[in-house]
Amino acid sequence: TRHDVISMRALMLREHKATSPWEIKRVRGGLVEAEFIAQFLQLIHAHRVPGVLDTNTFVAFGKLRDAGVLSDVEAQDLIRATRLYHRMTQLLRLCLETDYDPATALPGLNRAVAQAAEMPDVRAAEDLLRQNQARVAALFDQLVGDPKII
Repeated sequence: TRHDVISMRALMLREHKATSPWEIKRVRGGLVEAEFIAQFLQLIHAHRVPGVLDTNTFVAFGKLRDAGVLSDVEAQDLIRATRLYHRMTQLLRLCLETDYDPATALPGLNRAVAQAAEMPDVRAAEDLLRQNQARVAALFDQLVGDPKII
């Protein structure tokens, strides 16, 4: 299972190279990796602790924490990142038909993005996004495996 998940993620990274942290779903450490962590951990631990199963990623992280599969810090970091990713993707999906680029976006959209990230401006929002992506990527590598080695 571990090898399959790592191989699938490695293939996705090769086939769909994300070039911006604003490619929230596919970027390294993005939404796909957070969801893969939840799904992978549920798959490998459900035989022992069936209560970890949940279709809601946020709830699954909490159940995995309660079962001792994730530490409190890991679960909190994953929940926080996933919530941020959901807020950002929902806003951008509502407002744009193309990719988001803060340099060319309307000032009002950049303000909305900053507000959705609970940050003072879009630069700080991007920094927060990058920090969360780095943390999720590190957790993916630690809990699942490094997709760059395949």
